[in-house]
Amino acid sequence: MMEDGLIDGLEIDLGYTKMFITRQELKEKGFCRGTLVLYTCPCCIKGVGYAFQTFAETAKRCPFTSLITFADIVIFIVTISIYGFTSPSANNMLGPSGEAFLKLGAKWTPLILQGEVWRLVVPIFLHAGVVHILANM
Repeated sequence: MMEDGLIDGLEIDLGYTKMFITRQELKEKGFCRGTLVLYTCPCCIKGVGYAFQTFAETAKRCPFTSLITFADIVIFIVTISIYGFTSPSANNMLGPSGEAFLKLGAKWTPLILQGEVWRLVVPIFLHAGVVHILANM
């Protein structure tokens, strides 16, 4: 542990070997929040307030991640403004109905087989509801 309460690094178990990456090495390599699946880098776990304060810095350091995050948020806001919320019994993620997602391009194999191959990419940007997008951010 470091004096600010954050861990000094990360031990990664690859199955056949283990490696330890220090916080400084993560900074030098440019890893940021969201870069590693199911893991928030120790450089970035200072809290939500800190994240808002350093958004410009993060956008410079991780422009692609910031762009995708911004696109996700905009698409979610547009989705809610067009289709609204459905009842929690129909969508426990607190979002639009399933029919709305089909109209927006959700992945559905019968439609993909009919030639709507864009349905393989569009779902990357769709979020089932407020719970889903907050969990991903």
